[in-house]
Amino acid sequence: MRKDSAWPLYNRRYFGGGTVDMVVNEGRGWRAIKASQIPERLEDGTVPFSSVFVLGLAIAVHHDLYGPRPMEAISEHTTRLACELVGELRALKYDSGNPVVRIYRAGDVECLSPATQGPIVALNVLRADGTYIGYRDVEDAANERNIYVRSGSLCNPGGTSSNLDWSPDEMRRAYEISGHSCSEPIQVLDGRPTGMVRVSLGAMSTKADVDTFAAFVRELASMECNAMSQVPTQRVESWIKGLPAVGVQV
Repeated sequence: MRKDSAWPLYNRRYFGGGTVDMVVNEGRGWRAIKASQIPERLEDGTVPFSSVFVLGLAIAVHHDLYGPRPMEAISEHTTRLACELVGELRALKYDSGNPVVRIYRAGDVECLSPATQGPIVALNVLRADGTYIGYRDVEDAANERNIYVRSGSLCNPGGTSSNLDWSPDEMRRAYEISGHSCSEPIQVLDGRPTGMVRVSLGAMSTKADVDTFAAFVRELASMECNAMSQVPTQRVESWIKGLPAVGVQV
């Protein structure tokens, strides 16, 4: 389209992933700060049109693999894996007793059934001193090991801001003053993360996948400990006193 003819589309009330720089919740409403360029502003993702042609076959295979009530079977399977992952991650502690991972869950509910735990585990990884490792850094490190997770606000600005204790005004200032955005995030601001890591489990996930991710987090924490211990003494003398001992245990 001609650039000077795109304006009627700018005021639409809906949007999809990748078309906004920031979304701020305001009470019961929200305000989206749209991307500046026309393609980024209007492209809400691509419909997988080629997959539509094999939809019938996909549904038939789905029933063959998972039985007459496939969604219930998959839900029970992913819930069991998610609960095992939560347990393994909660068991990761530094020598000081500080947790390696902060897991975001609704209240104090336990992993009992699909009603209290879905197939997703949202988390951030901590250093031994309690500071946060950047969520995108965690994703990049996972990618290097062929582990694929997602990080950021996860298309859930309300859940992200409430879990991470960001008010609408603080998020707006983060965007307008600090330059934080969905596509170019500042991972930690004022000691708080601006996003989190999402681990998604599915029908084909296995217990080995859960163990692999937990081992990765343990390795990442150990690497952070080693990096901290190798910082030149003159750079850390002012703050090293009182830091907890480093090292990771299960």
